Order: sequence, then structure tokens, then C-alpha cells
Amino acid sequence: THVNYNCFIGFADGNQVEQFYFTDDILKGNLAKAGEKVTGTLTYYVPEDANEIEIIFQYDMYHEEKVAFKVK
Repeated sequence: THVNYNCFIGFADGNQVEQFYFTDDILKGNLAKAGEKVTGTLTYYVPEDANEIEIIFQYDMYHEEKVAFKVK
């Protein structure tokens, strides 16, 4: 399994926002075994007046399964 910063897509009010910073842990992001953890920081450019911020995790473009995180 491979998880890296490309698996996370940010949206503000339905519009995709640019990711501009991630830590080395996220960049390297290889998971050796199921259940292991990778930690790190992802940062996005989000307009100050955004009402809804959402981060989508999608393993890759070939799988339709997604997980959405609402940011409060």
C-alpha cells in the first residue's frame, strides 16, 4: 500500500484548492503492513471567506472509493 500527498485533494466551497506544503513523512508515506500509521502535515490555500472546507482521500484514480473529511 502506498499513501502520499497525491491521495488527498482539498476543496473550498466545492472548488479544488491548491496544496502547497506537506511534511517528509507524507511525501515518503509508504505503509509496510495493514494497520501501520503514517503521520504528517498537509496544508492548502483556502480563501478566508470559505464556508465549507473538505479534504477527500482517494487511494488512486482507478478506485472510486473515497473518504471525505469536513474541516471545521
